[in-house]
Amino acid sequence: MVHLILCRLGLGCRNNDWFDRALALFEAVTLSSLIAQTNQDFHFIVLVDKSANLASRILPLIADHKNFHLVEADLSSQEMAQMGGHNWMYRACHDYIFGHLLIEDPSEYIITSTIDADDALNTTFVARVNEAAAERVADLKRKEAGRGSHLSHSAGLGITFENGLVYYATSDRYKRRTLAFSSLSVSIVARASTGISAWSCRHLAWPHMLEILGFDTLRLENSVPMWLYVRHPWAVTASDANDADVIGPDLDLKSLFGVDVEKLHGFLNRFDLGDDRQLFSGGMFVGDQFSRIYQMMGLTTQISAIEKRLSCEALPVNERQRLCDLLSKQRNRLRETNREFQVVGLEKYGGAINRDLPPPSYTSDPDF
Repeated sequence: MVHLILCRLGLGCRNNDWFDRALALFEAVTLSSLIAQTNQDFHFIVLVDKSANLASRILPLIADHKNFHLVEADLSSQEMAQMGGHNWMYRACHDYIFGHLLIEDPSEYIITSTIDADDALNTTFVARVNEAAAERVADLKRKEAGRGSHLSHSAGLGITFENGLVYYATSDRYKRRTLAFSSLSVSIVARASTGISAWSCRHLAWPHMLEILGFDTLRLENSVPMWLYVRHPWAVTASDANDADVIGPDLDLKSLFGVDVEKLHGFLNRFDLGDDRQLFSGGMFVGDQFSRIYQMMGLTTQISAIEKRLSCEALPVNERQRLCDLLSKQRNRLRETNREFQVVGLEKYGGAINRDLPPPSYTSDPDF
């Protein structure tokens, strides 16, 4: 069964200083974790903004791994998508996924999982998810006949591991965490032709989404932590290392998660991040950038519809003029929104560290 592990990297960012840190952390933690998976029967999809020109920096990191793929998306030309998930990101990967035959039959059941570009999975994650899905896919197919007309095309399954670790990189401390459907413990099994993926819903809302879809839920037992949620001063959301335990010899990040500890410590030393205090907290900025993406998608959809009508219909002069005027206006709005997206991404995302700033006013991880 095809298993796609989906990862987005730096969407909305143009700041090279931020990318230097992000790529160093990605290589030491996330990439190393996936390379270390005991079962390599998966495709790792890394989605980036095409206009950020990251290909030359990422491709050398994944070139030796034929199941690792870079997908570049033009964020200014995506069509309108539903808010509340990242379906538009998954759709941006479709040309690559189907064009490169990662999925040969879209009617087959597949697995999709997610991981953030600074986190890690237990080295047995893929093996356990693949095994669980393979054992249950025949039962899912049998269930289709009893589902309602809007759901009969595919049954489905949401898989999660509840137990993991929150790791505070700069102080080498950790907390154990129990949380189903965290941002890196979502695996969805469904027919590819449903368009449903692990990006279809905000992480913690997946229990509700599974109910809407009529999909089963599977909480796999894990006596060892199955995910590593890495906190560092350059993260988007703030964190609190108070009461965290010191990493000891009984907790080996390399053997558990495949983390390249030497590269990770090199990252911390190279960028002199200091203690665990949050140095960059871009949560509101990220929300603003996503809002601009949705604005651009809405404008792109409207512009396309107007262009089609103008090219296909014999219209009254007044109506044609009204459409032409609106088309010109919306094209200008799209260009301006894209300009803001580019400029703000350069100036604000990952701007210079200022250690004199007060601590951020929030300490929660709303989408963890």
